[in-house]
Amino acid sequence: MEILKDTNDPDGQESSQQLSEETALQLLKGLWALTHTMKRQLGPMLLREHGLEFKDFLALQAIEEGSNYPGQLCQRLTLTPSNASRLIDALVDSALIERRLDDQDARRVQLTLTAKGEKVLAATYSTLLDLFRRSLGELSDAQIAEFTRTLALLSQTFGSTTPAHEDTRS
Repeated sequence: MEILKDTNDPDGQESSQQLSEETALQLLKGLWALTHTMKRQLGPMLLREHGLEFKDFLALQAIEEGSNYPGQLCQRLTLTPSNASRLIDALVDSALIERRLDDQDARRVQLTLTAKGEKVLAATYSTLLDLFRRSLGELSDAQIAEFTRTLALLSQTFGSTTPAHEDTRS
């Protein structure tokens, strides 16, 4: 199996970028290892130091950044409505967020951080920043910026690609 992507450069000349099976598998293994290592380290640390599951942190961050409605939170965190509802209930029960009726539409419920939620989120950011400073201390700002751009590109590329096995017919 070989993954092949043909592109045209701005001058109109055709160029071909080949990605071998070995390279693709190394990339997948590396992403998997990074994801699972971070989850193994971050999950217990967040729970121990801040009383948060990793998904709780992601939800608080999403709400802080403007995903203030349950549907937006579902989409942002790729949760089913029932899982999002359970997550929201747990965050409300922990007094980290509150539900409010939307000022513009009383049929809609808006999610907001409480003062406690803001405090816990700020402390969590501080903990994560310390961890990343220790873990990435040997990398230059330029290397970190390039890695960040590459991750964003991979996310965008995989997010806009229809899997070969997916039926796209209506």
